[in-house]
Amino acid sequence: MRQAANPTPLLFGFSFLASASYVLTRALAVSLFLARIGPGALPGALAVSAFAAIGVSLTTRALMRGHSTARYATVSWLLLAVASGVLAFSIGPHHHSIWVLGGLYVLAEVRSALGTIYVVSLSSEAFSGSGSKHPFAVVSSGAPIAGVVMGLLLGLEASIAQAGTILIVIAALDTLTAALVWRGRQRLAKAKATREGDRPRAEPVVPRSSFRAYRFDLAGLVALKIVVLTLIAFQWKVAAAKHYGTDETALVAYFAFFYAFSDILIVLIQWLVSGRLLDRFGLRVALFGFPVLAALVGLALFLSPTGFATFAVLTVANGLNVLRRSIHDPALTAAYTALHPGVRRETIVMVKGVIKPFAEAATGVALVLSGAILMSGGLTIAWLAVVAIWFAFAVRTIRGYRAAARP
Repeated sequence: MRQAANPTPLLFGFSFLASASYVLTRALAVSLFLARIGPGALPGALAVSAFAAIGVSLTTRALMRGHSTARYATVSWLLLAVASGVLAFSIGPHHHSIWVLGGLYVLAEVRSALGTIYVVSLSSEAFSGSGSKHPFAVVSSGAPIAGVVMGLLLGLEASIAQAGTILIVIAALDTLTAALVWRGRQRLAKAKATREGDRPRAEPVVPRSSFRAYRFDLAGLVALKIVVLTLIAFQWKVAAAKHYGTDETALVAYFAFFYAFSDILIVLIQWLVSGRLLDRFGLRVALFGFPVLAALVGLALFLSPTGFATFAVLTVANGLNVLRRSIHDPALTAAYTALHPGVRRETIVMVKGVIKPFAEAATGVALVLSGAILMSGGLTIAWLAVVAIWFAFAVRTIRGYRAAARP
């Protein structure tokens, strides 16, 4: 058997750096947009940024077909560095421009889509024949560790006057990310080739007769999950804007510390629990448990009084991302390994880069059209109904994965 180069440290580094730049961009974009533009324009920003992410993802899908994933990851992060640099020199003189602040919001969403596409694609290629799910959890932990480091730094230095400097730091991180992937492209290619050579003995593959149904189940699960999480995040951001008003520094610090604390929990769970949990119980606990917990929190939100209590419950609701990123997402990444290599990468790009942002865009448009109709308890009822369908797709996905694992 050929000895594979261990790609885990390299992919961990890529996940860390890509997430570090995203964390800074996200905290800056959300805080500045809410404080300077206001929450009333947030649904439109969600829709526009999601459609932009779809366009970038479709372009990435077309370019990546039949080519090196690492090569296009390098190009993508060099382009992100350029975009961050342009915004760094624009945000000072145009500090209240909806075009500049909206562009920053769009850039955050594009980073999220590209980061997910490349981390999942590279991890699936490198670990597709692995008997353990632990490497998926280790690589995924790069993102929350970056969140802890960058969130604490940004929370302690939350001055809006430093927005331009922060964007320059983001551009530097992008450049470093591109350099890391470019230098490690041969190691990734070697690991991929070795795993593919070992696949017939180690990897479950969904039969060709049913892989379309399995891809549909994966897409449906992700889309419904994103609808629920987008609605929760929208409610949470509106509640935060009401609680802090126009205090920009307080908003930046709140979001930064929230994400940092969440990421500390994610790292602990990923390193101490996730790998063992997935190896022992498989994917079912992760894929079933998340929608069940979302439903329980939704019921608590619906029954909670208004004011600070609602803000507190929404903070907990958005905190479900701790379990999503520490247990659910590594399990979902492992679920892609059951697909035939010929369709796996294309499926990942479509689901993560097109279906996911499309679900966000559709949710944003629905919020714009609904206006005040869903701004109270009606919004919670809406996403609780979606949770029930999401659970059904989780059941179907688990059945498809189990079918692939049967001899």
